[in-house]
Amino acid sequence: MDTLPLRPFYRAAVLGLRALDGRGVRRRFGEDADARWRQFRGELRDADRFDLLLRDAATVAPLAFAPREVFGFAGLSAEDPFGPTWEGPPQGLAGELLRADERVPADVVEALDAAVARWEARVATVPEGAVPRVSPGSRVVCGGVGAIRTLAAVFAAQRERLDLAEQVVLVADRPVERQLFGLAGVFLGATGALRAVTPGSSEERVRALLPRVDAVLVSDDASEAVRGFVARITPR
Repeated sequence: MDTLPLRPFYRAAVLGLRALDGRGVRRRFGEDADARWRQFRGELRDADRFDLLLRDAATVAPLAFAPREVFGFAGLSAEDPFGPTWEGPPQGLAGELLRADERVPADVVEALDAAVARWEARVATVPEGAVPRVSPGSRVVCGGVGAIRTLAAVFAAQRERLDLAEQVVLVADRPVERQLFGLAGVFLGATGALRAVTPGSSEERVRALLPRVDAVLVSDDASEAVRGFVARITPR
C-alpha cells in the first residue's frame, strides 16, 4: 500500500468532491459541514471524514473516487471499493484538504488541468487533425492523458448534447489516467459511471461496451501497451 501514489490521488480527488459540492443541497465543505461533523465524529479523525466523503462520491463516480477502479484492485466488490486494507490518506493530508479555501475552475479543461498538475502528469499535445468529430451518436475509444484532455474540451463545447459516460471507453494501465478520466466526467456532469479497460483486455470486451466504434484517439503520453491496444481497434 505504501507504494501507491496516494497523495496525488487524494489531492486530485478533492477537486472532484468540491465540484460535486457545488451541485448538491447538503454541502461537504464549509462551516455547516464542519458543525455536522463535530456532532457526529466521536473518535473519528479527519482521515476518516475524508474517506467517508470519497465513499459517498464513489457511488456516483467510481472512476474518480474509488480505489478499486483507480488503482485496479482485483477482488474488491463495487459495494466495498476501498477494501479492508485501505490505509487512508497520509498523515495530515486530510485536514489540509478539508480546510483549504479552494475553488475549482468552472471551465472543464482548467479544472482537469488542475488535477493533472496534482498528479504531475505529462500531457502530450494531440494534433488538431487527429481530433475526431464527435456527435451525440459517436462512440470513441481513447488512451493517454492528452487524449483525455482533448476529449474533455470537445465534450465541454457540446456538453448539452454529448455524454462522456455513454460515448467513450478509456484504455488505461495507470491510476493517473483512470482517475483523470473519471474526474473529467465529474467536471462535465456526466450522467453515468465512466468506463475503462486495460490493454490486457480483449477487443471483444471493448466491443461489448461499445458495439460500434466510430473513432479512436490515443496520445503519445500513453504507455506502449495502451497505444498498441488502441491501434488494434478498427473504427466501424
